[in-house]
Amino acid sequence: MSKGGIYIPYRLKTSDANLVYWLDTSGTPFTDPFFDETILKCMSRNTGMHRYRSISSPDFMIELAGDIKDVRVSGFIFHVSRCGSTLLSQLLGLDEQNIVLAEVPFFDDILRNPKMTLAKKGRCLRAALKWYGQNRNGISKQLFVKLDSWLVRYWPLIRELWPDVPFFLLYRDPLEVCYSHQKNPGMHAVSGVLEPELFGLTTTGHYDGMETYLNQVLDFYFSTFLTMSDNDKKSVLMSYHRGVIEMLETIVSHTGFKPGEPFWQECRHRLQFHSKDKTRIFHETFPSVNPEEDFKESLANFHRLENRRKAQASHL
Repeated sequence: MSKGGIYIPYRLKTSDANLVYWLDTSGTPFTDPFFDETILKCMSRNTGMHRYRSISSPDFMIELAGDIKDVRVSGFIFHVSRCGSTLLSQLLGLDEQNIVLAEVPFFDDILRNPKMTLAKKGRCLRAALKWYGQNRNGISKQLFVKLDSWLVRYWPLIRELWPDVPFFLLYRDPLEVCYSHQKNPGMHAVSGVLEPELFGLTTTGHYDGMETYLNQVLDFYFSTFLTMSDNDKKSVLMSYHRGVIEMLETIVSHTGFKPGEPFWQECRHRLQFHSKDKTRIFHETFPSVNPEEDFKESLANFHRLENRRKAQASHL
């Protein structure tokens, strides 16, 4: 590791042993819609890294993390995908006092690692958050983590590691989520791409088309959100259908983030554009097909979430 670099562990490879690969992020802001885009930018600036790689054991990463002065996590964002979570993280990143980590591949590497015990995953994840939460600009005060949607499977472990941090549970009508995946399928929308155990499914299940499979995945997400809402006092339901500004206001009310009026003005301007491309005007269309028969289970739990959220709001 070169002197003066600000390193992060960016890849966890498993063969005979677990190996952590390191990346120098000096000068690269964490502002892309997805963190793998940030990794590619860092790689393009580290022209010699393909010849000389920085590699360590996970234990080395854990040991050195103890000396890091990091920004404490302010909130975890769990989501069902295609529900405004990317735009929400982009808006949070407009304030330079916020560090926003959007679907970091290294966190996924840790939690889905087949050769690690749950306890070891916890130690690695805590250490990784310290590396990623370094106060690189000297003024950061909040750290928000948007996880891959399927990592909600590990919410009990994350709650054990961060007992006082709010969990924001972002969801959307499953039919609208389906429409988005029909146009551009995500990893968890296609059977066989991710291990079915992540969604409480079996390897022997038969799914007649993407809609049938996605219904089961979304039903798992919604059911898990209901369980979290029932059993975790710091889990906060947020509906896409209430609008992104209300989501932001919810996060502000549950964290130490206290933005001024310039932040809100910048957010309103950014809302005119696509979440993944701030140069393109946002315009949303839906196909005319209405596959309600394929989404009975997830639709039922979606409505339960809506009723639960309204009940929570009435008690505030």
